[in-house]
Amino acid sequence: MDLDRVANFIFFTRKLEKALFFVKGKEGNNISLKGIHVLCLFFLAVKGPMSVMDLARATQEDKGAVSKALDKLRKLSYIEPKRKYMDAIRLTRTGEIEAAKLLHRVQKIACAAREGISDEQADAFLKTLQAYVNNFDRALEYEENRQSSLCC
Repeated sequence: MDLDRVANFIFFTRKLEKALFFVKGKEGNNISLKGIHVLCLFFLAVKGPMSVMDLARATQEDKGAVSKALDKLRKLSYIEPKRKYMDAIRLTRTGEIEAAKLLHRVQKIACAAREGISDEQADAFLKTLQAYVNNFDRALEYEENRQSSLCC
């Protein structure tokens, strides 16, 4: 990959990241929640019941931050009370109603962002982005392993 492509990749992924950060914050403000709460509600509504670890992976947040966010969502009665340590996290009826409103707003924003982009183009973009992420993960893992073998 030439440096111009790398620069464009970094520029556009940062712009996308900032746009998503803005949407999380805006939608969170609408229901007096922070971005991590919005992400938890979003993934629980879209994926269904999930473990804390699965939710941490989906939101790309650490397990402690997700657990703390879930405590607030429990206090607001958006998710079921904690029973057993490993039980999947589930939305309550109140949580389902709030999440449905959130999903509707997010879907409107996502549709606006997809203007002029066909389903085929969107699918190709996501497939390409996934390949980039997987390749970056492999490259970073390789570099970490290489560095740790040099240190000893």
